[in-house]
Amino acid sequence: MCIRDRFINNVSTLNTGGTGAGQQFFNLNINSSPLAVTASNAIRVNNNLTVLTGTLAMGANNLFTGGSVDNQGSITFTTGVLTFEASSGTKTFNPGTSSYGPITVNAPTATIQLTGPSLSLAATRVLTITNGTLDLNGNTITTLANAVINGGTLNVSAGSNLRIGAGFALQNNGGTFRLVGTSSNPASLSVNGAGNFTFSQTSGILEALHYNVSNTSGTGLVVSGGTIHSTNNLSNGLSLIHI
Repeated sequence: MCIRDRFINNVSTLNTGGTGAGQQFFNLNINSSPLAVTASNAIRVNNNLTVLTGTLAMGANNLFTGGSVDNQGSITFTTGVLTFEASSGTKTFNPGTSSYGPITVNAPTATIQLTGPSLSLAATRVLTITNGTLDLNGNTITTLANAVINGGTLNVSAGSNLRIGAGFALQNNGGTFRLVGTSSNPASLSVNGAGNFTFSQTSGILEALHYNVSNTSGTGLVVSGGTIHSTNNLSNGLSLIHI
């Protein structure tokens, strides 16, 4: 059963009735300022999740969404994973000012497009692209762990900045990493913190045009497998290696 619900001005426990994400919402709106709604187990929202005020506290529970996420309040995790699983179209993600746990994009033929200026993942929390596209859309993603592309596309577009935690890696294992800006507004790949990060591609496609890459370690962008795009072929870019 899919329901639409709203929690207003109370400390509430959101109990989906099971240990998994089988109990589903269609749209879920949280409006609980200054208090919190705490999930007792996993939540699946088939359409849109909106936190207007207050906090949705997921803890170690997973959160699945098939639509857009608009975080105007706070969404908190400890080890729980936020998974985008839309099946088509373009869905938006306003991350607000929250620091997120692991994020997975598993959205075949769909695009998840950032609309907030900055998305931050907490320490050791991995960003994983499995299917579909995550489009930074001129915004910034900051990690304190690895970012992994197993399939789909990670699109760092004009004016966007993907910041990988110092000592960690951006790994393309079979998807598309697209770092394509414009001549006046390059796309950026850089380090978060003091030090450097690594980039490796063992499979998949690398696209880069009108870009800035800074603070990679070793030999820079390491492509040991897959292909480099025929047009977006690492031209008109700047790459600075940290020694």
